[in-house]
Amino acid sequence: MEKDYKEAIYPPENYCSLFIQCHECHTVKAAYHFIKRTNTGKLVLKKSCAECREKINQAKTDARQKVESSSVDSSYKKCTKCGQLKPITNFPIRRTSKQGIKSRGNTCRSCSVQGGGTGMNKAKKLKVLKRDKYICRYCGSYGDTVDHIVPMSKGGRNAMKNLVCACFKCNQERGNMEFTEFLKIRTNIES
Repeated sequence: MEKDYKEAIYPPENYCSLFIQCHECHTVKAAYHFIKRTNTGKLVLKKSCAECREKINQAKTDARQKVESSSVDSSYKKCTKCGQLKPITNFPIRRTSKQGIKSRGNTCRSCSVQGGGTGMNKAKKLKVLKRDKYICRYCGSYGDTVDHIVPMSKGGRNAMKNLVCACFKCNQERGNMEFTEFLKIRTNIES
């Protein structure tokens, strides 16, 4: 019995580099059991065989799933921008893996619309310009740009109520000043 155990653990007498002993299960296997391809396509020789690596990865996955299932409520998630706990449906789906697993972003819908990009398309810009009849809200001349009443830097959104027609000069002069503050300055300049 002891002889069988030694044969299983240690390489045979005619041992060569084609056989390697696994560091996990201590069995001697052919070298191809220890080869793994990296993300870059490079072949690497690992210390444990493919079967042991698969068991280790499965144990890690099971542990991760156990932690996720034991959390308070998986139907809610905390937004990284506003810090509020919101339903998982408020977080947009960012990508789907090859296995069909959906991954949601860390920013809720309201924060991602508010802070990401301009959020204004050509159609919305044209609606505002037509609504205001291409007349600048500040000086009354021809307006070809859209300005925010409450600036984006101060929490303003791209809602139609917050957008007005403005000429390029007024839009640039105003910057991120308050609407009333800029109107006071404009009236002082004109008088």
